[in-house]
Amino acid sequence: MSSWFWYAVAAAVLYGAHQIFTRLASERIGDGLGGFVVEASAALSILLYLAVLWFGGRWNQKFSAA
Repeated sequence: MSSWFWYAVAAAVLYGAHQIFTRLASERIGDGLGGFVVEASAALSILLYLAVLWFGGRWNQKFSAA
């Protein structure tokens, strides 16, 4: 089994949960608020992932001024 298999399973579960919660909320909130919640949760997830990399000592991104 490939090393990425469990990451793919987790991504599929999270995507399925996203679809379920979007359908449940679609009748109760407006489009603007729904879009904001989806985008804010995505940004928060990315920020949390980057924080785990940074504080876990696995941050290996390089940059230069040129």
